[in-house]
Amino acid sequence: MDDDGATFVSPYDGSRLRVTPEDAVRNQARLGADVLMCLDHPVAHGTDDDAARAATDRTHRWAERCRAAHPGEGRLLFGIAQGGFDAGARRDSAQFISGLDFDGVAIGGLSVGEPVDTMLAMTEASVAELRGDRARYFMGLGTDSELLGAIALGVDMFDCVVPTRLARNGSALTPDGRLSLRNSAARDDFGPIDPDCPCAACTGFSRAYVRHLFQSGEILAHRLVSLHNITHLARLMEGARAAIRGGTFASFRSDRDGRLRSAPR
Repeated sequence: MDDDGATFVSPYDGSRLRVTPEDAVRNQARLGADVLMCLDHPVAHGTDDDAARAATDRTHRWAERCRAAHPGEGRLLFGIAQGGFDAGARRDSAQFISGLDFDGVAIGGLSVGEPVDTMLAMTEASVAELRGDRARYFMGLGTDSELLGAIALGVDMFDCVVPTRLARNGSALTPDGRLSLRNSAARDDFGPIDPDCPCAACTGFSRAYVRHLFQSGEILAHRLVSLHNITHLARLMEGARAAIRGGTFASFRSDRDGRLRSAPR
């Protein structure tokens, strides 16, 4: 990292790729993205205050450059708030980025190994300074209880590798927690992953057959469990949205969290 941009090194051949804030915006537009993200500089949990402050200042300068390079053309541009792991710095960064009038603001640099309580406290500090009429987006969050915790603080959108990464490892998300489809217990289980799920995996295949696919090295296993996990999270969001509209989100969250806590391990 330097003030002009970031240099990435290929893990395959060692070649270097230089990306400036302007490059980041243009490249996403060339790929046909509907939502473009600013280039930002997150820091690891445990980074000292001076380094975190420098990275946040750099993120702010890059956000201004991304804003100037925004091509428009019906595409949305989101800024990214940083601030490390200090609540005051988080509020200041969110206020600065929100003031640049982006189409939405992402809360970046969290869910990177810090304790969940810290993550939620930093999220709360950020959300407090974000506009209520623009999308508020948490980058990199994808487990049921953490998603519901962030929604309770006012976050609107999420992305995460969790549903597909778990699927590659044979784990399915269910209302009762994660289900390992590689375990021998699934060998003779001819029920669906989740009897209430409408996805292609649950309506067309048994746990036993999906386990057989994993044991056989069939890529269909990854595809089916990925579809299931994404459907699970989409349905969780649908339930949360309906609960918010009905004024029952607190009980919805409590019920879902209680079900996860009581599930056998």
